[in-house]
Amino acid sequence: AVGNVVGSNIFNTLLGLGAAGLSGSVGASLTSVRVDLASLFLMTGVAAGMIRSERTISRREGALALAIYLAVTLVTLVRG
Repeated sequence: AVGNVVGSNIFNTLLGLGAAGLSGSVGASLTSVRVDLASLFLMTGVAAGMIRSERTISRREGALALAIYLAVTLVTLVRG
C-alpha cells in the first residue's frame, strides 16, 4: 500500500509540473526552494519517527504534524 501512495505522489507531482511546463516556464526563487526543502526534510524526519514508534500515529503526533503543516502554510502565505 505504501508503494502505491509513493508512486501516486510522484506521478501527481510530475504531471502537475509537466502541465505547467507545457504552458510556460516554471521558476522559483532560491529562497522559496530552501524553505520548502527544509520543511520537507523536517516533516520527513517527523514522519519517520512516527512510523518507527509503534506504526500508529497518536493524537500528540497528529497534533505535531498538523502544527508543522500550519506553520509551513503560514510562512508560505506571509512570504507571498
